[in-house]
Amino acid sequence: MTQVSIVIPCYNYGRFLREAVESSISQTWREKEVCVVDDGSTDSTGEVLRELDPSVLVLRVANGGVARARNLGARETSGEWLCFLDGDDGLEPGRLERCREVLGRTRAAAIICGWRDVDDDGAPLADAIPHPIGSGLDYLLANRSFPVHCALVRRSAFAAAGGFFEGEMGPSWPEDTDLWFRLAAMSGGFEFVPEVLCRFRRHSRTVSRSERIRESQVGFRQMIARLGGLLRDVVPADGLRKYHVLVETSFACRYLRRGDLAAARETLRYVWELYEKSS
Repeated sequence: MTQVSIVIPCYNYGRFLREAVESSISQTWREKEVCVVDDGSTDSTGEVLRELDPSVLVLRVANGGVARARNLGARETSGEWLCFLDGDDGLEPGRLERCREVLGRTRAAAIICGWRDVDDDGAPLADAIPHPIGSGLDYLLANRSFPVHCALVRRSAFAAAGGFFEGEMGPSWPEDTDLWFRLAAMSGGFEFVPEVLCRFRRHSRTVSRSERIRESQVGFRQMIARLGGLLRDVVPADGLRKYHVLVETSFACRYLRRGDLAAARETLRYVWELYEKSS
C-alpha cells in the first residue's frame, strides 16, 4: 500500500527537475510513489522526463498554473499522505523516514519539518526550523510559513479542505499559505518535526522588484479577504486583522530594502489603519 505520494509540478525547471526527482525516488521509505506533472513546459523538461526512472508517473498538461498541477497530481496518486515538491527544490536523504514515527501516531492534518535554503548551484545558504507556537493557526497568524514540500499533508484533510485554490486571483496568489490556513483550521492542526529535511532553492534572479512585491502584496490582501469569509467561525476577525498588520509591515520593509520610499510610506499608512481597527 502506498503511504506517501510525492507530487512534483514542473514549469520550465528542466535544469533542476532531475535533482528533484532523484531526491524523491532515492528516499528509503519503500511505500511511496513519485508523480511529475509537466505544466506545459517549453524548456528541456520534456527531454528530462523521457530519461526518468520508469517507476515515475508522468502527467503532461497545458499550462494552467501550479495549483491546478498539484491538484491533478493528488487526484492521480493514492498515498495516504501527500508531499508537494516543486521542480526546482529537493528532499534531504531520509526525509520520509524521519517522519515515520510521527505518521504512525499523529492525528494532525499536516506534519511540518525544517528546511535548508540553497542557491542556484545547490550551495547551502541558511537553515530554518519551524518551532510550534500554540496551534497551527497560532503559528500562521504570527506570519510564519514554510516551503510547500516541508509539509506532509494527510490526503483526507487535503480533500476536505478543497485542495489548492484554482481561482483566478492574479500572478502572485499565495496558494500555499491559503491552503495552510484551511488545513490548520481543521481538527488535528499541525505537528512539527524540528529537523532540516528539505532543500529550498533561492534563485538569484528572484530578487524582488517593486512590481513583484506589489503583485505579492495584492495576492495576500485577496487571500486574507477570502479567508475572512471561509474561517469566520474559527479565526476571530481581530486575529486576522493583526495577522494582516504583520503581513503588510513585512511588505513595507521589503519596499524599504528596495529603496521604494513611496510604496513603503503608502503601505505603512495602510498598516496604521489596520492597527487602529485592531486596537
